[in-house]
Amino acid sequence: YSREDVGKPGEVTVTADAPKIVTAEFSQDLRQIHVVFDCNVQGPADCSVIFTEDTVHKVGRDANCSFVANYLVVDIGTSPRLALDTSLTLSDASQVYRAQSNPALSPRASGSVTVDTSKASLKYII
Repeated sequence: YSREDVGKPGEVTVTADAPKIVTAEFSQDLRQIHVVFDCNVQGPADCSVIFTEDTVHKVGRDANCSFVANYLVVDIGTSPRLALDTSLTLSDASQVYRAQSNPALSPRASGSVTVDTSKASLKYII
């Protein structure tokens, strides 16, 4: 650096990694799916702008999505099409970002996950 460079204002842009899906599991009563990320996340309540069309059909009509820390909680809607090996896929325009981040500067979450049923009480019928 030269003496002239020191003290000149500059712009630094820092972007974090996109959130990554760690796991997904049914709640014990099978009324919700909890998608766990590697960091706290934020996004819309409309599941149709989070998941692919196929996944939206799987979780049922009027499914609702909410975010709590590093969880995406999917309240299963009416007439779901879920099976023991159900896979959920985020859309290319998922709108799921790191919590407290600027969406214009942050990469979106992407990917898919198979829902783990090992902790769910399978005495319920979907």
